[in-house]
Amino acid sequence: MIVINSRSHLLLPDRMREVPAIAKQANGISYSYPTDDMHCWSTKLPCTFTDLQDVQLADPDRGLAGGFVRKRSGIAE
Repeated sequence: MIVINSRSHLLLPDRMREVPAIAKQANGISYSYPTDDMHCWSTKLPCTFTDLQDVQLADPDRGLAGGFVRKRSGIAE
């Protein structure tokens, strides 16, 4: 807290930037994809600016909490 002119003022961070994003889905994973920036900022999670065509859920029954695996040459690692 900073006291200026005998009045209290709270220091607040700048607002998170809002960037336009589209909803995408790949291999059962729904995610946000920012269209104008390479950062997600305050976009709905999960969010990535990379393509997820080679990524799948490690444990589909657990969803995002089950983690991810990357598919290579048609084989999940």
